[in-house]
Amino acid sequence: MVAAFDPKLFEQPGELFMQPSFEIEFLAIKKDVEAKEATLATAYEKEHAAAKSGSERTAAFMRLGRELHKIEAPAAEKVMHAVRSYAADSAAVEALVLKQAIPATSVGGVR
Repeated sequence: MVAAFDPKLFEQPGELFMQPSFEIEFLAIKKDVEAKEATLATAYEKEHAAAKSGSERTAAFMRLGRELHKIEAPAAEKVMHAVRSYAADSAAVEALVLKQAIPATSVGGVR
């Protein structure tokens, strides 16, 4: 009796397993920031749509900027801490530069 061939036995492990620990940590931070930014974006869009004047829209926009800073500044600090000991490693630079460390939101023109 011949066993059935299972091509999955020859697949490479997932990309996540081949990533350095700092990159895994970075991706977790990025995912968290993106989720928080999405929540803020939804709230901003509702507030902006409900605004009855330019000053209310401006206030919503300014509030969004402050809230984004509260999310992104600590996240950037965490990312830098995660890669600090790998500063001479080109993979650390790649994780920050090529993977766009923590992308700014484009909600309402905020970058």
